[in-house]
Amino acid sequence: MFGNADLRTGLQAVGKAVVLAAVLVTAACTATREPSPAGVIEPSYVFAIGANKSDVLGMLGVPQAGPRFDRYSNLTEVTYSYPFRAVQAESRLKDGTTRVEMVDTIHFFFNQKNLVERMAFRTDRYYPSFTDFPVHKVTILPRLIDRQGRVRPVADASHSTRQAEG
Repeated sequence: MFGNADLRTGLQAVGKAVVLAAVLVTAACTATREPSPAGVIEPSYVFAIGANKSDVLGMLGVPQAGPRFDRYSNLTEVTYSYPFRAVQAESRLKDGTTRVEMVDTIHFFFNQKNLVERMAFRTDRYYPSFTDFPVHKVTILPRLIDRQGRVRPVADASHSTRQAEG
């Protein structure tokens, strides 16, 4: 009789240990989606002429300037600015070559169908929708948004995590 009670108590203890080990292993293997200590890295986005306005605003968020309607060209202007050169602007020249520039500001001009009709990184202060040097493709590079909401280049994040690790 005493042997069965000891066996039952021992099996209960082993069962509790197995359940506890399963819980610990499950908790250790489950990845949590917390932001990194430095912040959240936003991915890169590529936009070309003809992109939809809802896609641009959905991916890049609320613009820093705009929307502003130009009555002369019937285009709506939206401007995104970054504190560093986070925009890669590609322009096709008449001779067939492509010019790529790194800039910190990009202007999107949407037509009445909410499609990107023009893009530019420099505009005229009086007639901004008529650009001398249009952009045909824009790549917004990855950027780090730290816990205070500041936007920084991703290179700063990798440098700060290397310092934290070492």
